[in-house]
Amino acid sequence: MPLTETIVRSAVERYRREYDRYLKLARRVDEICRAEVVEANAIRAQVTFRAKDPKRLEGKLAKYLHDPSWSARIGSVEELLDHVSDLAAVRVATYEEKDRARVAEVIGRVFVGRGGGAVDIEVKDAEGRFYRATHCGVCLPARELAGAYENLAGLNCEIQVSSMLAHVWNEIEHDLRYKPQSGEPTERENELLTALAQLLSAGDIVIKHLLEEAEKRSREGVPLFVDVSDDVSEGLPRRAA
Repeated sequence: MPLTETIVRSAVERYRREYDRYLKLARRVDEICRAEVVEANAIRAQVTFRAKDPKRLEGKLAKYLHDPSWSARIGSVEELLDHVSDLAAVRVATYEEKDRARVAEVIGRVFVGRGGGAVDIEVKDAEGRFYRATHCGVCLPARELAGAYENLAGLNCEIQVSSMLAHVWNEIEHDLRYKPQSGEPTERENELLTALAQLLSAGDIVIKHLLEEAEKRSREGVPLFVDVSDDVSEGLPRRAA
């Protein structure tokens, strides 16, 4: 059965009814990432979460409806919602690019994947582009599925891991390439994206050296932080959008 407008409308309405459940999942995954991934391993990072806005979901599903490669193989509300991996989403933005793999490795130990199996970890570094991110598809482990979280069993959350500077480029490139209705980015826009990528690559190196110098200074005098996790646990935004 091919994808139809009726299936798309039904999927959006079902998601509206279950929005609070996805938001609750994203918030809990955010809390676990802060405590067990970032703070427990003294990784400098910011963690944010959100559940997808229903209007944005509607727009995304409308694109599937007019894309033969999708519409021919998605034929039910369940299949359609299951395909959208980021209804609940958490972002871990590390200070340093080198911590991205480390964060993903810890996520693979802290969470489980669909059906209780291994977490689906996909490095999505695009060849020929600056896009650098690791996507992790996670579910809450059995020990978490009690009380208020019992109804989250089997529900998927996507954790996106990238450096802060890579995140800046990823967001700008996504807005230029996927959100406008006026077609593909111009040659000039692509040139500027390339220039920005080069600056951010240099920025990653500068951040690495800055942190190394700061740590060297802390070893020689007053510690930079009272506690090893102070810099990764205070003042980080928690938001849902």
